[in-house]
Amino acid sequence: MKWISKHFLAGTGLEYASYTRGKKGSLSNDRKPYGYAPFKWYMYGTWNWRERIFIGATVHFRAAVPVYSQIYPEENTKIHSFFNLGVNAKYVINRTVSVFITGENLLNAQIQYYPQYLEKGIGFGAGLLVKF
Repeated sequence: MKWISKHFLAGTGLEYASYTRGKKGSLSNDRKPYGYAPFKWYMYGTWNWRERIFIGATVHFRAAVPVYSQIYPEENTKIHSFFNLGVNAKYVINRTVSVFITGENLLNAQIQYYPQYLEKGIGFGAGLLVKF
């Protein structure tokens, strides 16, 4: 779902996935696919002032994911659910040059999409955009 006006852009989306085996069963171990996340939700919004200053925020939620260890198959573990909050701002100097700043994972969540691969903690960035 998306909403657009002269000074504001906002949107949200939901994803629910359910897995069932077919008649023959697609996985030999009778388990759900690796990295299967049953529920995801995102939301974003950006406000602009005179097409010169843009300020935005994003929120992303991912539900817990069951994972299975090949080393210890009897242990059922999971990747925990998380919220990822981000903010951004951009200043348009002229038609070809802009500057921006961003902040990600502001809640310092333990973001993990795959077992043993953690994403970075709180992060900030800044940059210069040049259009040719």
